[in-house]
Amino acid sequence: MLCGVRCLMNAVEYKAEDILIAREQRVELQEKLMQQYNGNIVVMRVNYPGLKKYNKISISIIKVMYREIVRLLRQNNVELIHEELIGNVKEYNDINKIIRNEAVCIEDKNLAEGPIVIFVCNENPLKLKKITTKLEEEHILGRCLDIDVYNESGNSISRRELGYGFRKCFLCNDIAHVCVRTKRHTENEVINFIKNSYKKYMLYEKGELGKMEITNKLGEFALQSMLYEISAYPSPGLVSPISSGAHKDMDFYTFLSSIAAINPYMCKFVEAGYSNKSYKEIFDDIRRIGIDAEKKMLKKTCDINTHKGMIFLMGVSLAATSKAIHDNKPFSEIRQVIKDMTSGIVENELLNIKDQEKITYGERLFAQYGIEGIRGEVERGLPIVFDKALKFYNQHEYLQDRERLIQTLIYIMCFCEDTTILHRHPLPRLREVQVAAEAVLELGGVETIEGRDALEKLDLRFSREGLSPGGVADLLAITVYFSLVEEFMKNEEFYE
Repeated sequence: MLCGVRCLMNAVEYKAEDILIAREQRVELQEKLMQQYNGNIVVMRVNYPGLKKYNKISISIIKVMYREIVRLLRQNNVELIHEELIGNVKEYNDINKIIRNEAVCIEDKNLAEGPIVIFVCNENPLKLKKITTKLEEEHILGRCLDIDVYNESGNSISRRELGYGFRKCFLCNDIAHVCVRTKRHTENEVINFIKNSYKKYMLYEKGELGKMEITNKLGEFALQSMLYEISAYPSPGLVSPISSGAHKDMDFYTFLSSIAAINPYMCKFVEAGYSNKSYKEIFDDIRRIGIDAEKKMLKKTCDINTHKGMIFLMGVSLAATSKAIHDNKPFSEIRQVIKDMTSGIVENELLNIKDQEKITYGERLFAQYGIEGIRGEVERGLPIVFDKALKFYNQHEYLQDRERLIQTLIYIMCFCEDTTILHRHPLPRLREVQVAAEAVLELGGVETIEGRDALEKLDLRFSREGLSPGGVADLLAITVYFSLVEEFMKNEEFYE
């Protein structure tokens, strides 16, 4: 008989004593099953740390590995006498059709240990341990599990009885129980490994479909970010829906046309990163894609440079994100991927300028002021975004979208070494821009009447004086992009 349980879609937090009680109850159940069925016991559960062991990820992993272990046991002609399900029975598909025997689901008061499957088998316990150890060692999700085998006397079968060594830690490859005893790794580190392992399994399971879903999602984020940036106003000196800012040769629709032209290349950047290639190979690929995107942009805008810097920054960001996802890395490691991908770019492209006749304005500014610009920013792993702007943007989520964007734009303007301004103005003018932005924020920015008045005046001033902080605008778009990515990667739907 299948007993229904309450559907718990979110993580449930129990107390430490609840876990101890649940463990005692499970042991009592195992002993009862041994006596009742006179068989050996296999217990499978997820190595999920902390007090929230019953959650979407642990349920999803048990669901996958339930099918795997049943398949493996049947392949090896193991007779399954009985099973018990501790968890949401709705997460399992037609249990009776699979094993043709009674399956019992325990009530949710016993879920403190997380979802668990208990099998009673008519098979040699050493054979069972060999089968389950193989699953732990070889399956993508195997290291996320504890699969214990007990003989008819209730004794646990050790891996060492089969000639295996101690189980290794999945984070540092040291002996696992040593890491547990010394608390070498944080709870979040272990949880991230488990989540990323499941994510990697799902992408592997879906194959090209998984790659396509990631490509479409990140491409969507890039498009949303570019549209958000150009749609925000008042944006001092920049093109917006209500002003051309400091520009005489472009307007809001020029930017929309440009975004439409370069948008297909966003997915190409993602595809370039989602591979087994080295960081250097990926970076070389995205530079080539970027050149093609620039050509398409210039053709669409009649040779007006609307998004050259954006193409470079977004290309690096997209490729680094997809490479991190491909390599099973968490969001926090994307900035390191960016560093590794662009390592040496300042030395190779700014310190060793070979053709002085074809020098770019970025190279000229480095020679004149020592400002590394966009190259230095990516080689350092986008510190303006990850250390400053992203936190600021997330902290102001209570604002309306337009206000949040403008507040973050002004914040970035306070410290960005904007080479777009330096392209047309001397260094002291850049300092004036930064000081003016600081003054607006000190008045409260978009959150106060005084701040909004100062912002309107700054917009008029920058437009009149030809000051266009385009580099700041690009970094705003990248900030929005990574805010979307961060939410996406921490959301459990990403792992389903």
